[in-house]
Amino acid sequence: VTLEAPFDSDKLGIIVLDEVTFTEEVIDHLVSLGHRKIGLRMGPKEIPMFSNNIEGVRKAFKKHNIELNEEQIMFGDYFAQSGYDAVKKALDEGREFTALFSANDQMAIGAIKAIKEKGLSVPNDIAVTGVDGIYVTTLIDPPLTTVELPRFELGYKAGTMLADMIKNPSKKGGHI
Repeated sequence: VTLEAPFDSDKLGIIVLDEVTFTEEVIDHLVSLGHRKIGLRMGPKEIPMFSNNIEGVRKAFKKHNIELNEEQIMFGDYFAQSGYDAVKKALDEGREFTALFSANDQMAIGAIKAIKEKGLSVPNDIAVTGVDGIYVTTLIDPPLTTVELPRFELGYKAGTMLADMIKNPSKKGGHI
């Protein structure tokens, strides 16, 4: 059984998140707050999460008649240092955004550090969102607006699926 790894196999149990939908919902939220210049702190292009996140961004931008340009996208890995480096560079280059979508909380935390070092305020100058719902996001100032992923539910479903596959070896894993 795999979690968050969309393999193409009928022999595996596959459980994935709807990254397209939650990304679209985060962008919708930012637009509802009046943001139209939204920076995008993404992971590597080569992984499925990037494709899903960017599809959600495109859907939301189209809905709100916002143009997506490559200058808005900042790439890197999923660590805090990467979020810091990418946002610091973007701000140093004079790129303007009033909100930032980060594909995970670690990058968002790094981005907040870069924003504050530039003398800007979160969320007054730049609103920042993340994805994961890790505990440390409640400890930073201000607390991070984040998509809390259903980790317990994912683990429970994976365990149930695996137990069912063990009891019924001829049964295929399925896709949730």
